[in-house]
Amino acid sequence: MKVSNSWKIRLGVVAVGTLALGLPLGPIAAQAGAQSDASDPCPFSNTLCLFERMEFGGEHFTVAPLIPGQGVCVDLVEHGWGGRAASAINTSTSSNAMFQSDDCTGQPMEIPTGSTPHLSFSPNSVFVS
Repeated sequence: MKVSNSWKIRLGVVAVGTLALGLPLGPIAAQAGAQSDASDPCPFSNTLCLFERMEFGGEHFTVAPLIPGQGVCVDLVEHGWGGRAASAINTSTSSNAMFQSDDCTGQPMEIPTGSTPHLSFSPNSVFVS
């Protein structure tokens, strides 16, 4: 049986939410919809935390690959986060990338390790590694 790459990616990202973050099987977000904690807005390692407001405010969405260092494209539109991110924190040792498309194609915007308090556009997909 051949499994499509799209399914593999979804399974891999869902497994991160389940195994690495100790969340029940379901969405890839860690604390999706919760307000960020001002003292540590992105407390997870090797993740990309997206925030709906500049300066890491409002609701947040956290994503990471199943296997650190193995990149995966995440369709933010599919998870209700298309066009919502206004700032980001990358706690990975690798750069990640954001795209205006929902499939990680086109011109990427690099998100280096560290924080980006003001995104120049609101992404519809992210490539995390």
